[in-house]
Amino acid sequence: MKTRIAAAGLLLALVQLAACGPTPLITDLVIINYTQSGNTDFIAPGKQINDGMFMRYHIDSISNNDTNAQLFHFDPQKIFAQAPANKPFNHPCIPTNATAFDVPAHTGTTAELFGVTIKVPGDPASLKTSFVFLTYASGAGEHVLMAASAANLQAQPAPKPPLVLPVPYKGDICNG
Repeated sequence: MKTRIAAAGLLLALVQLAACGPTPLITDLVIINYTQSGNTDFIAPGKQINDGMFMRYHIDSISNNDTNAQLFHFDPQKIFAQAPANKPFNHPCIPTNATAFDVPAHTGTTAELFGVTIKVPGDPASLKTSFVFLTYASGAGEHVLMAASAANLQAQPAPKPPLVLPVPYKGDICNG
């Protein structure tokens, strides 16, 4: 008798789980879409650095539309590449840097005039056309995904992952 009751209970639990389906663990996800638009190792007109590459990223959109969205405070200083120390840098030859602002719940933005420049340390020759993913240092109660644009990827037949395309090397951006 106990076995039948246990089996019926188990069956009832399985039916309940199957009917409800899985629930998401995060329901307030903010998605920041970006494109890596170019790399340069010039810091001033005719003056190159020899310990890394400046990588320019355009923030294409911020989506704050998840089920339980909350007010999201976008802070460009929370963006980094490869290591938390590689934060946005105010390059003297590249204007229109991102500034902090709020994205209300259940909205999005496609602001056109902001981006970030990050200096990634390393050998300039190997970084010249490299693609480097961005990360957002989410704070308490924040769930942020940085999503790279498909402009930096080339589709491949399944089951292969997309190829990462070379990023344009911009040369002496200070004279151009």
